[in-house]
Amino acid sequence: MPKATLHSLFSPDLNDPQIDKPTDPENFMVRIQALIGIEGDDTFVFYVCTPKYLSDMLAKEKYVLGIHYLIVPHYDFDLIKNAINEIVKKAPDGEWKTQAEYIAQYGEWEFAHV
Repeated sequence: MPKATLHSLFSPDLNDPQIDKPTDPENFMVRIQALIGIEGDDTFVFYVCTPKYLSDMLAKEKYVLGIHYLIVPHYDFDLIKNAINEIVKKAPDGEWKTQAEYIAQYGEWEFAHV
């Protein structure tokens, strides 16, 4: 069976996530959308943030829910890409649905509720 691969990353919060950075690279949350698939692509959204961002949120709120968060020490596109790539590579062998359901534990899959 073919394995899923990460084809590209983009962000509705940054023009080009490979070049652009958040205003404060040590304190941010951005949505990174990963196009992943075998034949064609599905979108998985990762909410990438720093511990400082979470700390600031906890100073304002009683709690922060963390599903689909990818926490990094600072904004580093290569680190983010490598982390998502590792998730994709660890997906179990099998049909696309099996692999996608595994990846969806970490990134919000566009078809998770279909």
